[in-house]
Amino acid sequence: MRPAPIDALASMKFRAGAPDKLGPFHYAVSHVAASRSWGLWTPEPRCVACAGLYDHGDARMEVWFACLPEASRHMRGILRAAHLTLRPIVQSEGVTIFARVAMGWRPGARMASLFGMELARTEAGDEIWEMRP
Repeated sequence: MRPAPIDALASMKFRAGAPDKLGPFHYAVSHVAASRSWGLWTPEPRCVACAGLYDHGDARMEVWFACLPEASRHMRGILRAAHLTLRPIVQSEGVTIFARVAMGWRPGARMASLFGMELARTEAGDEIWEMRP
């Protein structure tokens, strides 16, 4: 995992969600630009997965994740990286990390669960998954 260029991140994040849920493309770009972000690169090099943490400034950070189908063979490494990244941030910075998952979107709920999060509540048609200190 290493930093990914903003154009690859924004494009992948925008394609991964439903456009009506994400809003205009500039929202995806501004969210990505303000995030600590990482990308998974193939040897070609090609970014096949990206993730980021968006700091809301109130002891809450939103995690986002997007990937292409080619990332499936790297899922164990992605999950290992998520565990090695998220839990230490929660413990050392005392923040709650959360993810918004569209209601009923099973792949997103599964990823949030595998990242070590628990379903906390629903809000505006989204499931809110959290990892607390």
